Amino acid sequence: MSDHRKSLVRLSLAAVALTVLVGCGLKGGLERPPPQFGEARATYEAEQKAKAEADAAEKAKKEREAKERQTMTIPAPSTSAQPPVTTPSQPTTPQ
Repeated sequence: MSDHRKSLVRLSLAAVALTVLVGCGLKGGLERPPPQFGEARATYEAEQKAKAEADAAEKAKKEREAKERQTMTIPAPSTSAQPPVTTPSQPTTPQ
Protein backbone atom coordinates (compact mmCIF):
# COMPACT_ATOMS: atom_id res chain seq x y z
CA MET A 1 0.00 0.00 0.00
CA SER A 2 1.34 3.41 -0.87
CA ASP A 3 2.05 6.09 1.74
CA HIS A 4 -0.63 8.30 0.25
CA ARG A 5 -3.23 5.55 0.54
CA LYS A 6 -2.21 4.72 4.14
CA SER A 7 -2.58 8.36 5.09
CA LEU A 8 -6.02 8.50 3.51
CA VAL A 9 -7.13 5.35 5.37
CA ARG A 10 -5.82 6.71 8.68
CA LEU A 11 -7.55 10.03 8.12
CA SER A 12 -10.82 8.28 7.27
CA LEU A 13 -10.62 6.09 10.38
CA ALA A 14 -9.86 9.10 12.56
CA ALA A 15 -12.83 11.00 11.12
CA VAL A 16 -15.16 8.04 11.77
CA ALA A 17 -13.81 7.63 15.32
CA LEU A 18 -14.31 11.32 16.09
CA THR A 19 -17.83 11.23 14.68
CA VAL A 20 -18.70 8.29 16.94
CA LEU A 21 -17.15 9.92 20.00
CA VAL A 22 -19.06 13.16 19.47
CA GLY A 23 -22.31 11.24 19.88
CA CYS A 24 -21.25 9.97 23.32
CA GLY A 25 -21.03 13.38 24.95
CA LEU A 26 -23.41 15.08 27.33
CA LYS A 27 -26.37 16.87 25.87
CA GLY A 28 -27.00 20.44 26.88
CA GLY A 29 -24.77 22.78 28.80
CA LEU A 30 -22.06 21.63 31.13
CA GLU A 31 -22.19 22.47 34.81
CA ARG A 32 -19.20 23.98 36.45
CA PRO A 33 -17.65 21.76 39.13
CA PRO A 34 -17.87 22.97 42.73
CA PRO A 35 -14.88 24.57 44.44
CA GLN A 36 -12.68 22.09 46.30
CA PHE A 37 -11.70 24.14 49.37
CA GLY A 38 -11.80 27.53 51.03
CA GLU A 39 -14.52 30.09 51.47
CA ALA A 40 -15.72 29.56 47.91
CA ARG A 41 -16.70 25.98 48.82
CA ALA A 42 -18.75 27.12 51.83
CA THR A 43 -20.47 29.75 49.68
CA TYR A 44 -21.19 27.18 46.97
CA GLU A 45 -22.65 24.70 49.47
CA ALA A 46 -24.87 27.42 50.98
CA GLU A 47 -26.11 28.39 47.50
CA GLN A 48 -26.84 24.75 46.64
CA LYS A 49 -28.74 24.26 49.92
CA ALA A 50 -30.81 27.40 49.30
CA LYS A 51 -31.52 26.28 45.74
CA ALA A 52 -32.63 22.82 46.94
CA GLU A 53 -34.93 24.37 49.56
CA ALA A 54 -36.43 26.74 46.97
CA ASP A 55 -36.98 23.85 44.55
CA ALA A 56 -38.65 21.79 47.30
CA ALA A 57 -40.91 24.71 48.24
CA GLU A 58 -41.87 25.24 44.58
CA LYS A 59 -42.64 21.54 44.16
CA ALA A 60 -44.78 21.51 47.32
CA LYS A 61 -46.64 24.61 46.10
CA LYS A 62 -47.38 23.00 42.73
CA GLU A 63 -48.58 19.79 44.40
CA ARG A 64 -50.81 21.78 46.78
CA GLU A 65 -52.28 23.77 43.87
CA ALA A 66 -52.89 20.58 41.88
CA LYS A 67 -54.65 19.02 44.88
CA GLU A 68 -56.80 22.15 45.31
CA ARG A 69 -57.74 22.08 41.62
CA GLN A 70 -58.64 18.41 41.93
CA THR A 71 -60.89 18.99 44.95
CA MET A 72 -62.60 21.88 43.16
CA THR A 73 -63.62 19.68 40.25
CA ILE A 74 -65.15 16.88 42.35
CA PRO A 75 -68.90 17.47 42.64
CA ALA A 76 -70.36 17.65 46.12
CA PRO A 77 -72.60 14.77 47.17
CA SER A 78 -76.30 15.29 46.68
CA THR A 79 -78.04 16.63 49.77
CA SER A 80 -81.60 16.40 48.49
CA ALA A 81 -84.18 14.90 50.85
CA GLN A 82 -85.74 12.75 48.14
CA PRO A 83 -84.65 9.12 47.96
CA PRO A 84 -82.99 8.08 44.72
CA VAL A 85 -85.28 6.74 42.03
CA THR A 86 -84.67 3.07 41.31
CA THR A 87 -85.81 1.39 38.15
CA PRO A 88 -85.52 -2.35 38.17
CA SER A 89 -83.73 -3.65 35.12
CA GLN A 90 -85.17 -7.14 35.52
CA PRO A 91 -88.39 -8.17 37.16
CA THR A 92 -87.89 -9.73 40.54
CA THR A 93 -88.93 -13.32 40.94
CA PRO A 94 -90.37 -14.65 44.21
CA GLN A 95 -88.17 -17.14 45.93
